[in-house]
Amino acid sequence: MEIELLVGLALTGLTGVACLPSSIYQAAPERWRERIPLLLGILFLTSVLAAGSVFRYGPVDALFWRLPNGWRWGIYLDGLSVVMLLLISFIAWVNAMYARRYLDGDPGQGRFYKWFTLTVAAVVWMVVARDLLTLWLAWITTSLGLHQLLVFYPDRPWAVWTARKKFLISRLGDGFLAVGIGCIGFQFGTLEFTTLFAALATPNAWSGDTNLVSIAAGMLALGALTKSAQFPFHSWLPDTLETPTPVSALMHAGIINAGGFLMIRMSPLMAESSLAMNGLWLTGACTAAMAVMVMLTQTSIKRALAWSTIAQMGFMMLQCGLGAWSAALLHLVAHSLYKSHAFLSSGSAVDGLRTSATSRVMTLNRASNARSNQGWAALGTLALSLMLSFSLAWLITSLMGFDLSTKQGFVLLGLIQLLGLSHLLQQTLSSGQTRVGLRGIVATAFVLTSYWFGYLVIDQALQVGISPALRPWTLADQILLGAAASFLTLIYLLATLPTVRRRWLAWPSLYVHATNGFYLDVPVRRLTAWCWGLNSPAP
Repeated sequence: MEIELLVGLALTGLTGVACLPSSIYQAAPERWRERIPLLLGILFLTSVLAAGSVFRYGPVDALFWRLPNGWRWGIYLDGLSVVMLLLISFIAWVNAMYARRYLDGDPGQGRFYKWFTLTVAAVVWMVVARDLLTLWLAWITTSLGLHQLLVFYPDRPWAVWTARKKFLISRLGDGFLAVGIGCIGFQFGTLEFTTLFAALATPNAWSGDTNLVSIAAGMLALGALTKSAQFPFHSWLPDTLETPTPVSALMHAGIINAGGFLMIRMSPLMAESSLAMNGLWLTGACTAAMAVMVMLTQTSIKRALAWSTIAQMGFMMLQCGLGAWSAALLHLVAHSLYKSHAFLSSGSAVDGLRTSATSRVMTLNRASNARSNQGWAALGTLALSLMLSFSLAWLITSLMGFDLSTKQGFVLLGLIQLLGLSHLLQQTLSSGQTRVGLRGIVATAFVLTSYWFGYLVIDQALQVGISPALRPWTLADQILLGAAASFLTLIYLLATLPTVRRRWLAWPSLYVHATNGFYLDVPVRRLTAWCWGLNSPAP
């Protein structure tokens, strides 16, 4: 059987099951808790076969049937599609397995599996779409399915309130995307990816109003910003605390990545508009900076993870704006796997804190006699950790023959990783045990090697099919890179050295505003209240 038929059958079967009425799911939830993970497991195995076929034989543009209005419907499998298909099917399968115990005995368990399956099916259709119209329909269906999952507990006021905010922002994003797709169809006369990108890749193959192309790229960028919870469309995500944990994991590890996927998929068109690209990196940089500061002040685990997602999506949009498509896709994959694990394991954080309480007290008692030298010791350990992590990065890069000058945006993402690894090294080196310190160095080298290798794999995967267009760096881009690196280093120092953070004169007042998200959600709350005829901008 051809791989496109196998993928089509798997997706059609999953979609057919997802379209069954909720009453059927509610009538026998114990059956669906076993069937849905099985279906998603089959989809994941199909994705593995599809990835092997695409990487061996090349991309597949499969046309299933032609509708009477001339719309040709099918699927498109290239490097980007199969990477996203593998990621989504794996995360969905893990979350479905987790939900078996998490929702065991819940009266709405069957209803959860219905909307969970429909949302996953819509996301999968979005990543394998062969034209913009199919992508747009799947984009809307994803939002509608997520809305039902957000109101899984309709008796919780905050859950309903957050779903309403998300509904308004999603409809705005749908409108942005519709305008952009309309401009593309009018300019190029096609919505199929292969035809569209072939025209963009051929010099002088298309002519017309270049302003229309800029408008299309700008509308697509705005649609991506709404989907990925970027400023000023971010206020709904931190309030999604009332939804079940499997929904949070799917949302933060899968659905929220749709904006980044859209930018990577449409990269040949996005590269034609410097205004849209500059808007992407500027919005992403500002969103990441704001979200990181807010994240450091949150006491709720799920709320801190939500602001972390906003920051990570900001970094990804920054990379897309700089034309670092491979780095953005690697960031997307790594963040999805990490965030899914973080949400599914968030419930064990209390047990971890309880078991480590005694050791913390003992550590504080041992350090009470050396408080005067604590700041200098921490700073010295931090400096040593930074030096070791950067030295390991230089050594591994040299051994692998990695030419950083040709990898746009890789340096910025690498800096983020090096700062995180420096924190790991600082913790191991400050233990005072040689064996623990050596383990930290080995772990750092392993993570760096894996990251470099992963980047090469992702970069090669994007070349299988429609190669993303590169964007030459300008002086402004280089200045931005330096400013972003400096700001990230400052945030890292403030997060790593609490004594320095407490002594920073601006921190107390900044802390209060950051805790409340700098009040950026107030206008959206008022708009939501006005649209639903409510008297108060809060439940």
